[in-house]
Amino acid sequence: MKNETPLCIDCINPLFNENKVAYDIWQLVKDQRLMGGMDGTTISIKHECIWRLIDELSDKIPNRIKCFKKIVHVYKAIFQIEFDEKDSK
Repeated sequence: MKNETPLCIDCINPLFNENKVAYDIWQLVKDQRLMGGMDGTTISIKHECIWRLIDELSDKIPNRIKCFKKIVHVYKAIFQIEFDEKDSK
């Protein structure tokens, strides 16, 4: 298919097993953001939502702090992409 953007699923490297739980949690909390200002700018992600799920899934998470850091790292990367796209408009 010439000149067509490939589906995102075709562009993403497969997840390592060690990152699957962090990704699953990210999918559940990605819309739980703290907004600020008159324009509703994203400030952060709600940590209590992340920790609630980490606590619920503690039997599947060998290192809770490491899992939390992975989720926040993903959030920051996605936020930066969104910020750059918004800034370029």
